[in-house]
Amino acid sequence: MKNMKIFKAAPAILALIIYVILLSIGIWGNPFSNDSIKGVYKSINKNELMDPENINSDEPYGNLKNREVRGISERYYVHEGNRVKVVLGKKKFESSSDTFEPIMQCESNQYHIVNIADDEDQKCASQKDVQDPNIHPLPAFSNVIMDGENNFMLLGTIADQEFESGIDRLSYLSNSIFQSTKLSFLSLIVFIIFGLYFAIMIGYYKEKFKILNSINQFLVKTFESVPIILWVLITIIIFDYNESISSSAKIASYFALFGLFSSPALSNLIIEKINQMKNEDFIVALRLLGLKDRRIIFSHMLKYYCMPIIYFQMAYIMVHSFFLDITLSVIERNSPDILTFGSYIIDSNRNSQFFGNDFNYLIIPAFIIAFVFYKIASFVKSNI
Repeated sequence: MKNMKIFKAAPAILALIIYVILLSIGIWGNPFSNDSIKGVYKSINKNELMDPENINSDEPYGNLKNREVRGISERYYVHEGNRVKVVLGKKKFESSSDTFEPIMQCESNQYHIVNIADDEDQKCASQKDVQDPNIHPLPAFSNVIMDGENNFMLLGTIADQEFESGIDRLSYLSNSIFQSTKLSFLSLIVFIIFGLYFAIMIGYYKEKFKILNSINQFLVKTFESVPIILWVLITIIIFDYNESISSSAKIASYFALFGLFSSPALSNLIIEKINQMKNEDFIVALRLLGLKDRRIIFSHMLKYYCMPIIYFQMAYIMVHSFFLDITLSVIERNSPDILTFGSYIIDSNRNSQFFGNDFNYLIIPAFIIAFVFYKIASFVKSNI
């Protein structure tokens, strides 16, 4: 029976470990590699330019790898410090049956190269002098030695706009998860503070502070009457007109107010619990013993009877905060100063040229994060 419980809990434990590892790398840095890796120049040969498995009799130079298409490379190489394209043979256009021979015929140990900055600058160059700058993105499990240091890129790299250097994908992913978690904790803190405030004031002090609680009840009903996403959009519209607030302060405000607008989900559950308990014999006995209201509320009611509710709602708000991050990135209201998981997802889709195919690197962590908090919520819900 015990082994069965461990077996059932294993996926959640594994997901939690992965999430903690990614979060730790985001906080303390990547121990395996530098965050940014420069290109490493190396000699190339014709075998690296052609795919021998896709040789076509109609195209004597085959289908070319690394975005070389029908004769002339779309990526660049380096010759004497200049960026060049390598012309391998006939160039044929899809829309035309015409073929064009290279301007010059080179020796077998030479490449016909074209200067990217000046198409008229063409010449034959020795193969050993034409180099590949190890253009990013590099594939997963790449290993590059830079300045005597070994950089093992577990998830490969993301190219910069020049393709000459790249960002370690594991570092990038971990940092984005850390930033999203940090913003989600901001929502969580505001959510707990106001959720407990409304619950205690409306539930326990309902008769003592009537005027104040009328205002509190009005606020709670107002927050509940409007969908949370609409509150967020209203907040965005209001903050967008204020140019004196930095973009990082704006996104922090969005998450903080999201916690505020979500707080009735916690306060209503605790109010119901307090209403059930405040006339119980043990609460009356505690009052007769002279215990202060503060101690009755926090040391007895909340600690022993409301903690499962609070833990469940904490998991709830964390998951929804991650979705808020993605939503803000979709509507382009994320901060360019803060790399979040949502902005990583959107940027990778919009700039696939630099990011490559990051679907697996994004969908797996997204599933892990949602799964971790779902399991936490399910565990505490069973104890309510």
